Amino acid sequence: MSGSWDHTARIWDASTSQATHILQEHTNWVTCVSQIDNNMIATASNDSTVRLWDVRTGESVRVLRGLKGRINAICYVDGRLIVGAEQGPIIIWNTTSYGSCHC
Repeated sequence: MSGSWDHTARIWDASTSQATHILQEHTNWVTCVSQIDNNMIATASNDSTVRLWDVRTGESVRVLRGLKGRINAICYVDGRLIVGAEQGPIIIWNTTSYGSCHC
């Protein structure tokens, strides 16, 4: 997985060094990527959104909003996606219900 200045993220096949999917729905730099499980990844962007993607199809399955400014970090831990942006609190999303809490 990789994120890029060209507003895309890529899922790579390590055995061929080829991109299997190019994820293209962000509107600014993709700054962070995180593996959720075998079928899903999260990408974060300077467009202040986090997108969840199905790695099998390359389709965006959910957009998480509510952050302000550039997103600097995302991390998946124990069913929660933890997101930090340059402005505002850290937001923790429960990946089962997608309810959030601001810390």
